[in-house]
Amino acid sequence: MDSRLRGDDNERARSREYVSDKRTSDDNIVLDHQHVTFATITFFVIPAQAGIHGLTLQQTYFVYVMASQKNGTIYIGVTNDLYRRAHEHREKLYPGFSKEKRTTRLVYYEQYVDVLDAIKREKQLKKWNRAWKINLIEQDNPEWRDLWFDLNR
Repeated sequence: MDSRLRGDDNERARSREYVSDKRTSDDNIVLDHQHVTFATITFFVIPAQAGIHGLTLQQTYFVYVMASQKNGTIYIGVTNDLYRRAHEHREKLYPGFSKEKRTTRLVYYEQYVDVLDAIKREKQLKKWNRAWKINLIEQDNPEWRDLWFDLNR
């Protein structure tokens, strides 16, 4: 089976079409189309005899807070892969604020299904004053433990 991705890889497309071709005994090609939409991923498979008529998977997004230490520098971000993103902060893989200020400790996060809700919440938290952010963290994590270790269980 030959599988190819059709779509512009350079643009951030919200949906892409996957095409796979199957060769029949008389060398005719039958195309199966699958339409994938990101955020809520929906698969439509044609022809119907493939057995999947519609399948929906939920994408998860996270608003997270990294800190340098208890009551230290705070970084707020949004991601669709909390484990990977926290690891990038911990290992200081990219230059910028987080690397310079050493915000390597995951101290708080919230989970969302809708990316727009997550982005809205991130922007809201960034506008909060420092005392409100500290209070938010300490409601669930009074010791400012690194929650990254909990993600690995």
